[in-house]
Amino acid sequence: MPARHPLAPARRARRRLSAWSLLASAPINAVGVTALIAMFVAFGLGERSTGMTLGRTNDILGLVATALMMPAVFELHDLTGPDRRLLRGSLAVVGLGAMVAIVWLQTLLITERLTFEAQLPMVSVAYLAIAVWFIGGGWLAARAGVLPNGVRLGAAAALYVGQPWWAYRWGRVLLTAAAAGLARPAAGALADPEPSTVLADRRTVTPSAKG
Repeated sequence: MPARHPLAPARRARRRLSAWSLLASAPINAVGVTALIAMFVAFGLGERSTGMTLGRTNDILGLVATALMMPAVFELHDLTGPDRRLLRGSLAVVGLGAMVAIVWLQTLLITERLTFEAQLPMVSVAYLAIAVWFIGGGWLAARAGVLPNGVRLGAAAALYVGQPWWAYRWGRVLLTAAAAGLARPAAGALADPEPSTVLADRRTVTPSAKG
């Protein structure tokens, strides 16, 4: 078992900041996903002007949410260690590079310095790369015992519609890790307790509470 080194105060603050950045991105992403779905509905109803407005809203919110996810790349890299250093490092480079590319390309699109047709092939590659990071990071998290359902969570995020829930769950994990004050808490220490365990604890406590 790897040594459980305490986090320096600066590292702990950075981890907490990354957690809150992810938690802030969750509702922004949720509104963006809603705007995207509404955009397709508007186009289907022949409301092109409304659809274009909703699409632009999704582009702006997606840019902000992606920027807010960037600090978490480094924390997820650390939490899923210490094994598989090459894979973890490669995924971190892919994830961060994809996020930078998405923010840059979306900025060019929003400011009308790049057309949608010209942007689409490049941003599609960036979204494919970030999907690899979502799923690969989820697999590493599951193997490390940090997030048992990491692969399914990552797959949902890779489909875009699951990104709000992904951001919320990982934000909670990072907050718990920051509170623990350890660089790499023991496997399973960051996972949410199973409902059956919580219920069992309540059944145990309740009789004594009644006295």
